[in-house]
Parts: sequence; structure tokens; C-alpha cells
Amino acid sequence: MQIQQTTLLIIGGGPGGYVAAIRAAQLGIATTLVEGESLGGTCLNIGCIPSKAMIHAAEAYHQAHRFMGDSTLGIHVQSASIDVAQTVRWKDGIVARLTGGVGALLKKHGVKVIKGWAHIVDGKTVDSPYVFRASICCWPAARLNWDCPACRLEEESSHRPRHFHPPRFRKIWWWWARGTSA
Repeated sequence: MQIQQTTLLIIGGGPGGYVAAIRAAQLGIATTLVEGESLGGTCLNIGCIPSKAMIHAAEAYHQAHRFMGDSTLGIHVQSASIDVAQTVRWKDGIVARLTGGVGALLKKHGVKVIKGWAHIVDGKTVDSPYVFRASICCWPAARLNWDCPACRLEEESSHRPRHFHPPRFRKIWWWWARGTSA
């Protein structure tokens, strides 16, 4: 398999990854982003955004249900019902528009997007659907393979606010890893 070169390789197209990729591309850095699922990450695809859409639909249903019977506003509704399948299609449409927007922004700024899972070989080499050699590898994602040979482990620092008392654990410094020599 041929090794492809890039200056910056970003693993993960979530909110940290796609924003970093767009900004790097704006600064003129040759950027490649590898994403295993859908652009936008957990929040956009299955977390915050879809949840808020469904909560909004539930609130609209509750509002309609409140107008059954007597209403101080004079609004009367015979019955309130919800078509869950239609509500899910509406929510899926919102997610599709937003993920499409992320993809369009990446394309507009010249970021090369690769669909597939990335496996870190060393600090500058990543195996995905293609093998990449990068000057900088960045994985701003929460989901990491903790056995990554390129990752530096360091004790959790004490720069957290005083009210935050996490258990002592070792943490990955995920912002970047440096390989030996090119």
C-alpha cells in the first residue's frame, strides 16, 4: 500500500476534529481528517442535537395536550396525538442537514475527508483505509485506544479547579504525538 503524505492528520470528525481541520486549512496547512462514522461526532449524530429535537417535539405535544378541555386562552383542542415515526423522520432530517453542513464546510476549506477507522502505528504514521505519514497527528476525540504506542502518559495535573476532585488516574495527552524521525 502506498504511503500518502499530509502535514496535519486529524483523527475524528467530531466538534474538536472538524473545527481544528477547518482552522488549519484556513491557515494554509494541508489537512486530512479521518472519520469512522458520521461527521459531527456523538453530539451532532446521536447525542445533544437529536435529544434536543425530540425534547422539543415532546414539549410541543405537551403544549397541545394542555389545551384539551378548558383553556384560559380560549384555545380548545379535541385530542392530541403524536406520530413517533414522523417525529423521528423530522429529527433525522435536522441531523442530516447539520452533518451535511459540516461536510460542506470541510470541502469548502479544502480538507481531505477519509471515511474509515484510523489505527495509530507511531507518532507520525496512521493506518486507515490508506497509510498516512503526517508531520502532526491530532486526535481531539474522547474515544481513544489507550494502548496506543505513540501516546505519552502523564499524571493528571493539579491545574483543575479546587472544587473538582477526580480520582487519581493517568491521562493521555491527546493533542499531538511526535514520532522519532521522519
